Order: sequence, then C-alpha cells, then structure tokens
Amino acid sequence: MTNLPLLLALAAGATLASTSAAAAETCVGTPGNGAAKLVLEATTLHNAVGEVAFTVYPDDKGRFLSKGGKLARARVSAAQPHACFWLKPGYYAIAQHR
Repeated sequence: MTNLPLLLALAAGATLASTSAAAAETCVGTPGNGAAKLVLEATTLHNAVGEVAFTVYPDDKGRFLSKGGKLARARVSAAQPHACFWLKPGYYAIAQHR
C-alpha cells in the first residue's frame, strides 16, 4: 500500500509528459483551409545520432530531388525522427535524408 502514491505520481507524470510532447509538436505549413496533416517517421535508422531531413516534393517527376523543386522540408533529431506537414490533399513524393 505504501507504493500506491508513488505509482500514481509516476502515472500522472507520464501523462503530463506525453501531453506536453504532443502540444509541443510543430508542423511545417499552416493548418486550415482544407489542409491535411501528413505525419512522417523514420523507422529503420541504424542509430539515433545526428539529424534526419524529410523533404516533400510535388507530384512532378521533373521536380523530384531537383534544386529548388521541394515544397517543404523538416529537419529533426535522429533520436526522435518524426515530422509533420500541413498540405492540401493530393499526391506528393517524399525523400528522407540522413
């Protein structure tokens, strides 16, 4: 019984931490006007050192990976390799750079 307050405190801390992390998430782009939220996550990294860049390109072969062809980019820590974008619904190409 003496561990119950400690467990409740730990559970409350975990809930607050996850809520704060979700609230702190910043997406590239602007929500509203019919924009959809695209969430990307790198799942096959060999380690958590450095950063990962996610680049969004339009549905246009000529612009994919070309200089000046990107629509948006997010650089994030490899320790938490996820990013989000607000985009109008449509088709896009995504590149992940390490």
